Amino acid sequence: MTDTTPVKSLTEFLKRIEALKEGDTKYYYRGAGQKFESTEYTPSLLRDGNKSLIKNDYEEDYLNKFYNLHPEYNSSSNFERLAIAQHNGLKTRLLDISENPLVSLYFAVENDSNEKNAIFYMFTNKNNKLKNSNSDTAQLLATLSFMNSDDRNKLIENTVNFVNDIESLIYSALNEPVNTSLKVEIYKALYAKYTNKAPIKFEPLDEKNFEPLYAAFKKDLDTLFKTFEYQSFYHTAGTYRGAQYDEIFDVRDLFIPHFLVPPVVDEKIKHQKGLFIHVPFSNKTFLAEKVLEYHNVEKINCICKPKPICKKRFIKNLFNPFKPSCTCVAMVESASLVFNIDGGSKKIIKKELENIGIDKAFVYPDMKDQADFINKMY
Repeated sequence: MTDTTPVKSLTEFLKRIEALKEGDTKYYYRGAGQKFESTEYTPSLLRDGNKSLIKNDYEEDYLNKFYNLHPEYNSSSNFERLAIAQHNGLKTRLLDISENPLVSLYFAVENDSNEKNAIFYMFTNKNNKLKNSNSDTAQLLATLSFMNSDDRNKLIENTVNFVNDIESLIYSALNEPVNTSLKVEIYKALYAKYTNKAPIKFEPLDEKNFEPLYAAFKKDLDTLFKTFEYQSFYHTAGTYRGAQYDEIFDVRDLFIPHFLVPPVVDEKIKHQKGLFIHVPFSNKTFLAEKVLEYHNVEKINCICKPKPICKKRFIKNLFNPFKPSCTCVAMVESASLVFNIDGGSKKIIKKELENIGIDKAFVYPDMKDQADFINKMY
C-alpha cells in the first residue's frame, strides 16, 4: 500500500503514520532524501558502485583492513565489529532502520537543499523476531562477513545442498506433492526434535514414517556441522566472543534477512534508536524460489538491474555462486507502507523537528557535529 500524497508538515506526518498503523503491529522506520530505485532496500555494500567488493570476494579483506588500524576492537564480538564499521561509514550488509519515526524523518529532510521528494518507509517484522546483539544468530551472521571467502562459499554451498536433500526426503516420506506450508511445518518439526523441543510424531506423518525421516535429517545435519567449514565458522565466531558455540543452529537463518538490535557502542546508536536489517549471503547461492517459499520474502532486488525482477526471470539467470555476475538481495516483509515527504517542505519540517529537539546535535551527538550545529545557529 503506497500513499503518494506528499506530506508537508510534521503534523501531517504524525497523522499519516497513525493512519497506516495496524493494531499492535511493531513498526520500524527508514527515511531517505529521495527515492533511488536500485538501492531502495539495499545496504551500502550491495549497491551498484560497490559490487566489485562482492564479485571479487573482498568483503572480509575490506573489513579487516579497518580493524588492523583499530586493534582496540580485537576483543569485540563480530557483530559489534560489524555495527562499528557501519556507524563509521564502511560499506556493510547492514541496512539502517530506527524505532523512532522522528529520527527517520530527520534523515529524510536533513539535506533540505535537495528539493526532490523524500521517501519514508515503514517496515514490519511479522515472521522474524528481533535478534539481540548477544544472540547466537546475530554473532554467527556477522561472522560470515569476516570469514575467509573460500571457506564461507563452501559452507554456504554445503548448506544449500543439505536443505535440498532434506526437501527430497520430505517428498519421499509423504510420497505425494507437498505444499509449501506443510513442507515448512515438517522442517520445523524435524529441527525442533533435533533440539529436543518437539514430540516424536508429526501429522500427517505417523511415528512409523516420521522416525526414519528424522534419522536421515539428523545424520545429514550432524555431517554438515562436522565439516571443516562449519568448524571454522564456529571457531571464528568464538574467537572474538570468548565463548564456544554448540552445534545447534538452524541453518536456514543463513538465508533470510534478520532484524538485529545492535550493541550500544556509542551515543549515536542510542540517540538514533538504531537497528539493522542484516541482508544475508543467500543472494549468492540459494534459489530465490526457496527463499520465497520458506520466509514470505516479497521482493528481490538486483544491484546490476535498475528495478526488482520477477522470480521466474531470476531463476533463469541464476549465477554461479563463485563467479556471480550480479548480486541479488531478498528482503523480508519489504516496506509495503511507503509515503513521500514534499521536497519543497523539507526546510519547514526540519525546523519543526528542531523545535522539539530532533536536531543535528541530537541525532549526531559527537562533539564535532554538535559544534557544527551550533555554528550554523549563529
